[in-house]
Amino acid sequence: NDGNILLIGEFNARTSRNQGIILSNRSNPNPLWLDEDPTLASRYKRSSEDLGENLFGSELVKLCSAQDLIIRNGLKKCPNSSKMTCIHGLGSSVVDYVISDLPLYNEMINFDILNDHEPDSDHRPLFITLNFVMHRVPIENNTYNQKNLIFDKNKKDLFLNELKTN
Repeated sequence: NDGNILLIGEFNARTSRNQGIILSNRSNPNPLWLDEDPTLASRYKRSSEDLGENLFGSELVKLCSAQDLIIRNGLKKCPNSSKMTCIHGLGSSVVDYVISDLPLYNEMINFDILNDHEPDSDHRPLFITLNFVMHRVPIENNTYNQKNLIFDKNKKDLFLNELKTN
């Protein structure tokens, strides 16, 4: 594993307050059920204004369990993240999520569901603040063979040939 996982967006999934099963240690294949460990249970327990569930929500929770991912919506650490994310005339729901792996848990400083949204969207913006360090690889140490091509309609055959050879 060379990095962390952070998923943000609309999943069309309603999960109520459900959270995945977390493995405490990848070398130990026995699942750690959150309700059996009071410390973890309080850390990863979710609250939500949306108590509805659907099939996509059940599948999302299963995916999180399989990959040791945490649904960040409604965690005690970020109390403003339990609000409805989708507001429209037919009703409101939580279908937009921030999901991360365990190492990113402490790197997320804030997660807020903003009240204002664009007039052409019925989804509220998800706002997160992360604490992380970016590592940059100098160009001379970059092992990727990257070539920039610029399309010119007068040199279409040359452009297509360059695409085929690279």
